[in-house]
Amino acid sequence: MWTPRLRGALVVGSPATIWEYVQRYMAETGANYFVGSFHWGDLSHQEACRSLELFVSAAMPAVS
Repeated sequence: MWTPRLRGALVVGSPATIWEYVQRYMAETGANYFVGSFHWGDLSHQEACRSLELFVSAAMPAVS
């Protein structure tokens, strides 16, 4: 059984992987919002923006 990590969760992967995580998280916790951070470590601004664009265009519409 999948168990969400409620402390310090870090999720990386394809838009499908993120979509799956958010769907499960919402279903198992009853959460009605998701807070993401897309600029970590040594990511360039361009890389962080690309991650955010992928989330907005591919992952977020699937859970909205």
